[in-house]
Amino acid sequence: MPAERVLSLPDYALWPLAGLMAGMDVAKTITTAERLAEAPLPGPERGELSALLIALAGARFSADRLLRVVRSTQVTNELLRETGFHEFLFELLYDGDRDKPLADVKARAEAEGQVEGRIEGRVEGMRQAIQLALTARFGALDDALTDALDHADDATLHGLLTHMATDTLDQVRERLGLPSAG
Repeated sequence: MPAERVLSLPDYALWPLAGLMAGMDVAKTITTAERLAEAPLPGPERGELSALLIALAGARFSADRLLRVVRSTQVTNELLRETGFHEFLFELLYDGDRDKPLADVKARAEAEGQVEGRIEGRVEGMRQAIQLALTARFGALDDALTDALDHADDATLHGLLTHMATDTLDQVRERLGLPSAG
């Protein structure tokens, strides 16, 4: 569902869901938070809805990029401070241990980033291997199939890999949610 559909509704409580929807990017997320800041709601509610919007958008965008934009936007930054959202992020980052040196927090974040990077690398390698094998077996792949492979999740890629030697091209397309080629 496009984010604009939710943002056109007068029910502001639904607006934070836009952070998860199609068509949203970091700039639109911040613009929506600023629109919430101006909504005819009590101050605390406006702040909580903006914080929720940004938290949900964090599922789609890198936290670093999102926070960089939030920091550069005065209205959003002040609104989130008023709600205690900054405090929540601080607690989350420090795991509730405020005595922990920042270097320990940075080391943990780097380690988590390395693990995430290895996982992403493994998935991308699997994606490339599948594409090479399918091309060798069936010839040049059409744009729809290539695009579906580029956006396939880990479970779908595993399914493709498991059945790649025996599936027909139509079965491969079906696993990717595409219609039959013939």
